[in-house]
Amino acid sequence: MHELSLISAIIKVLREKVREFNVRRVLQVNLTVGELTNVEEATLNAAFEVCVEGTELAGAKLVMERVPARGKCRHCATEFALVKYRLQCPQCNRQGVEIVAGKEFYLNSMEVE
Repeated sequence: MHELSLISAIIKVLREKVREFNVRRVLQVNLTVGELTNVEEATLNAAFEVCVEGTELAGAKLVMERVPARGKCRHCATEFALVKYRLQCPQCNRQGVEIVAGKEFYLNSMEVE
């Protein structure tokens, strides 16, 4: 369950920003999460709720923007959606695909009062 360590790192940053900007209350936390991170939304939400209990983040809503996995062929430069992690170019049928999207995991923004 890597979701707990991921959300713990996000919460640490959030709490630093809350103190830095003297935020009274956090209403919503917006994350960007790539498909290839294998982050389970329900598990991440549960970890978030447990970790923020009793803090200035309690009651905040966690919202995730999912980023689909995309690859780019190193041979013909075709960019395409990765389906079932198949690393073969659909245009030229060659191997050698660079992953260009889907590995993201970061705090995008937070809505505060």
